[in-house]
This record gives sequence, C-alpha cells and structure tokens, in this order.
Amino acid sequence: MRPVTSTILAHCSTIVLAIALLVANAPVFAQDTPPKYAGTYKIESWQDLESRKLFHFFYLQSGGAFLLGAEWPARETSRAAGEWRVSGDRLSLSGKIAVSTNKGRWQVPFRRTYLIQIGKAGISLRPIPEKNRFGLLGWPDSFLFHRTSIVPNLPGGGIPTEPEKLRALIDWLKN
Repeated sequence: MRPVTSTILAHCSTIVLAIALLVANAPVFAQDTPPKYAGTYKIESWQDLESRKLFHFFYLQSGGAFLLGAEWPARETSRAAGEWRVSGDRLSLSGKIAVSTNKGRWQVPFRRTYLIQIGKAGISLRPIPEKNRFGLLGWPDSFLFHRTSIVPNLPGGGIPTEPEKLRALIDWLKN
C-alpha cells in the first residue's frame, strides 16, 4: 500500500468512528430529550398579542411531552399535544391538534419544527415556515424561554399548573 492510501484510510476510519459515537449519543427517544429546554415559553411579541386578546401557551415537559395552546376569545381555541425531541439545532414537535374556530372545527396530526437559538435573552425557538393549517398555533413568531415552572396564561383556563395533571391532560389530548 502506498503511504498516501494508508493515510487516507486512517482518516476515513477516524471519521467513521467519530460519526458512530455521535449517532450513539444522539437523542432518539423522548426520555433522552435535553431537560435544559424544558419549561414555559412565551411568544416573542406576547405583550402586543395579548393586548389584542391573542394568547399563546407553550410548555415543554422534561420527560419529552409538550402542550401548545392558543386562544382568541369568541374566535378560536386551539390545543396541540404530543412528544418533543431535539436533534442538533432543531426542536421537533409531533402529536395531535384540535382547532375550534367560529368558522369550524378540525383535528389533524401536528408536526412542527423550531430552530433553537441561544443568545443574550436565553433560549429562543423560531418556527420553520410551513403551510399553516394549525390556526393560531401556526403563528410565525419565535417563542422565548420564560421559566421552568408551568405558567398558563390562557383566559379560558383549563391548563393545570401541577406537572402530573398537565401530563394527564397532554396524554388525553394526544389520544
């Protein structure tokens, strides 16, 4: 074997080993989801939206479950629930959504991906643009980390602040 070929093979085997280690340590299941992202998020423009009576609630539970809710009194109430996971700089939600508007109601599978950005203001989740069939839950603004505790802000209520009761609600909504 020529020295150049053996050098290339040595580098290739190092790269293969590095990829194998990365794949082996990548979060695959909800229980492997990084807890550092868990908590309540507020939509970036929440003060403006709430002054117009548009409310969003976004909670990532440390065990990998999520609840996303929105309300526009007398016009729309939406809830999405399911599982979340992180892969690289993307946070993906997968579950079900129920949208009830003054124009109709529908339930569909819910899948949404957010770009994770960490800056001076903390963690930001910027939605990847896609066709919106999720009503208010398809809003294009980023969500900013607010706090680790459950802090519901929807005027219609119905969001428990106890983790066990919230998990029960998530399980009920996604089934």
